[in-house]
Amino acid sequence: MLQRKFGLHPTFKRPNDVLVGGRKICGILVEAQGRSNGHLENLVVGVGLNVNASPEELVKGATSVARETGKKQSRPALLKTLLEELRKDLGKL
Repeated sequence: MLQRKFGLHPTFKRPNDVLVGGRKICGILVEAQGRSNGHLENLVVGVGLNVNASPEELVKGATSVARETGKKQSRPALLKTLLEELRKDLGKL
């Protein structure tokens, strides 16, 4: 989403960080819940994305979509895009 929507080039840093320009813009946590007959019942996914945080609000080594694009973004619109892309990707499983 960050690349397609904003032209940003994210990289992944283990175990759960997404970086842009070497700075953390996002964190992702996944937790498996319940097992039945050797199969997972659920995955709980948590995503934290720095959207409109200013440089003064960010911890050292972090960035935000607003900082990288030069303008504030609509959080509801970003959430909608993120959920649509997750739904599309989950449909491929």
